[in-house]
Amino acid sequence: AELLLRKPFLTGRGGDYTQLDVIFTVFGTPTESNWPDHKALPLPAQGLTWNDCSPQMPFNDYFSAAPRDAISLMRSMLVLDPNKRISASNALSHPYFNNNPPPTPKGKLVLT
Repeated sequence: AELLLRKPFLTGRGGDYTQLDVIFTVFGTPTESNWPDHKALPLPAQGLTWNDCSPQMPFNDYFSAAPRDAISLMRSMLVLDPNKRISASNALSHPYFNNNPPPTPKGKLVLT
Protein backbone atom coordinates (compact mmCIF):
# COMPACT_ATOMS: atom_id res chain seq x y z
CA ALA A 1 0.00 0.00 0.00
CA GLU A 2 2.78 2.42 0.91
CA LEU A 3 4.59 1.78 -2.38
CA LEU A 4 1.48 2.71 -4.33
CA LEU A 5 0.65 5.76 -2.21
CA ARG A 6 4.25 6.87 -1.73
CA LYS A 7 3.41 7.63 1.88
CA PRO A 8 2.44 5.63 4.97
CA PHE A 9 -1.00 4.01 4.92
CA LEU A 10 -3.06 3.63 8.11
CA THR A 11 -0.88 6.02 10.11
CA GLY A 12 -2.07 6.37 13.68
CA ARG A 13 -0.62 8.98 15.98
CA GLY A 14 -0.71 8.89 19.72
CA GLY A 15 -1.00 5.22 20.60
CA ASP A 16 -3.03 2.09 20.13
CA TYR A 17 -6.47 3.70 20.31
CA THR A 18 -5.79 6.23 17.57
CA GLN A 19 -4.23 3.48 15.44
CA LEU A 20 -7.39 1.42 15.80
CA ASP A 21 -9.52 4.45 14.90
CA VAL A 22 -7.52 4.89 11.69
CA ILE A 23 -7.89 1.22 10.78
CA PHE A 24 -11.62 1.25 11.53
CA THR A 25 -12.09 4.40 9.43
CA VAL A 26 -10.76 2.51 6.41
CA PHE A 27 -12.22 -0.97 7.06
CA GLY A 28 -15.16 -0.30 9.37
CA THR A 29 -15.46 -1.48 12.95
CA PRO A 30 -15.34 -5.19 13.78
CA THR A 31 -18.73 -6.87 13.82
CA GLU A 32 -19.94 -10.42 14.28
CA SER A 33 -20.22 -10.74 10.50
CA ASN A 34 -16.75 -9.45 9.52
CA TRP A 35 -14.81 -10.78 12.57
CA PRO A 36 -16.82 -13.21 14.73
CA ASP A 37 -14.11 -13.63 17.41
CA HIS A 38 -13.24 -9.94 17.88
CA LYS A 39 -14.93 -9.70 21.29
CA ALA A 40 -12.46 -12.25 22.69
CA LEU A 41 -9.54 -9.84 22.10
CA PRO A 42 -8.10 -8.18 25.22
CA LEU A 43 -9.54 -4.67 24.78
CA PRO A 44 -13.10 -5.68 23.84
CA ALA A 45 -13.02 -8.38 26.54
CA GLN A 46 -12.30 -5.58 29.04
CA GLY A 47 -15.35 -3.67 27.81
CA LEU A 48 -13.75 -1.29 25.29
CA THR A 49 -16.06 -0.70 22.36
CA TRP A 50 -16.19 1.57 19.32
CA ASN A 51 -19.18 3.17 17.71
CA ASP A 52 -20.22 1.19 14.66
CA CYS A 53 -18.90 2.83 11.55
CA SER A 54 -18.73 1.84 7.93
CA PRO A 55 -15.68 2.57 5.83
CA GLN A 56 -15.57 6.29 4.92
CA MET A 57 -14.83 5.54 1.28
CA PRO A 58 -14.42 2.45 -0.88
CA PHE A 59 -11.03 0.78 -0.44
CA ASN A 60 -10.37 1.02 -4.20
CA ASP A 61 -10.60 4.81 -4.02
CA TYR A 62 -7.47 5.01 -1.86
CA PHE A 63 -5.53 3.42 -4.73
CA SER A 64 -7.08 4.95 -7.84
CA ALA A 65 -4.01 4.30 -10.01
CA ALA A 66 -3.52 0.68 -8.92
CA PRO A 67 -4.52 -2.24 -11.13
CA ARG A 68 -7.47 -4.32 -9.97
CA ASP A 69 -5.38 -7.35 -9.12
CA ALA A 70 -3.08 -5.24 -6.89
CA ILE A 71 -6.11 -3.95 -5.01
CA SER A 72 -7.47 -7.48 -4.76
CA LEU A 73 -4.19 -8.71 -3.25
CA MET A 74 -3.97 -5.81 -0.77
CA ARG A 75 -7.60 -6.23 0.24
CA SER A 76 -7.10 -9.94 0.89
CA MET A 77 -4.02 -9.19 3.03
CA LEU A 78 -5.73 -6.46 5.04
CA VAL A 79 -8.88 -8.29 6.16
CA LEU A 80 -9.77 -7.49 9.79
CA ASP A 81 -10.32 -11.12 10.77
CA PRO A 82 -6.91 -12.84 10.74
CA ASN A 83 -8.63 -16.19 10.10
CA LYS A 84 -9.93 -14.83 6.78
CA ARG A 85 -6.66 -13.21 5.59
CA ILE A 86 -4.82 -14.71 2.67
CA SER A 87 -1.86 -16.88 3.66
CA ALA A 88 1.64 -16.00 2.52
CA SER A 89 1.80 -19.00 0.20
CA ASN A 90 -1.59 -18.18 -1.34
CA ALA A 91 -0.58 -14.54 -1.68
CA LEU A 92 2.45 -15.60 -3.72
CA SER A 93 0.09 -17.48 -6.05
CA HIS A 94 -2.15 -14.43 -6.52
CA PRO A 95 -2.66 -13.33 -10.17
CA TYR A 96 -0.96 -10.00 -9.36
CA PHE A 97 2.41 -11.75 -9.50
CA ASN A 98 1.79 -12.95 -13.07
CA ASN A 99 1.43 -9.44 -14.51
CA ASN A 100 3.72 -8.06 -17.16
CA PRO A 101 6.46 -7.14 -16.92
CA PRO A 102 7.61 -10.33 -15.21
CA PRO A 103 9.97 -10.09 -12.23
CA THR A 104 13.66 -9.72 -12.95
CA PRO A 105 15.36 -13.13 -12.84
CA LYS A 106 17.42 -13.60 -9.66
CA GLY A 107 20.66 -13.90 -11.63
CA LYS A 108 20.16 -10.44 -13.13
CA LEU A 109 19.52 -8.65 -9.85
CA VAL A 110 22.33 -6.36 -8.81
CA LEU A 111 23.16 -6.79 -5.15
CA THR A 112 25.48 -4.23 -3.61
